[in-house]
Amino acid sequence: MTTYYCPKCEKITSKITDLSVLYNRPCRFCGTITIPNVISIPPPKIKEIVKAGGDVWKIHKYDQDVFPSDPHAHNKETGEKLNLFSGNVHSAVNKKIVRKLSKKKLDQIWQDSKLLQKRKIDD
Repeated sequence: MTTYYCPKCEKITSKITDLSVLYNRPCRFCGTITIPNVISIPPPKIKEIVKAGGDVWKIHKYDQDVFPSDPHAHNKETGEKLNLFSGNVHSAVNKKIVRKLSKKKLDQIWQDSKLLQKRKIDD
């Protein structure tokens, strides 16, 4: 199984084995017509480290796991995942919400992150 990325919105469009399925199909996020030989090469792994309130969060621009949000952040020490929109912090073991980041800390992450600032401009 291969992952295909949209060249315009840079999101995962599909995970399939048959290339012919992608011809002349619009991206489900932005509507760009997909061409398999252009989008079958995964983009580079871009990550960023952001600190907020004693926690160190790692944000990946191209994380194949889109739980709990796309994008989301990983706590470097605990492995917890942060929903960058709601502030909910999910357990690394069972995905349950274990705490909620304050609005102040969440805003700090958005302000300090160059990847997230670019996303705000693009959206």
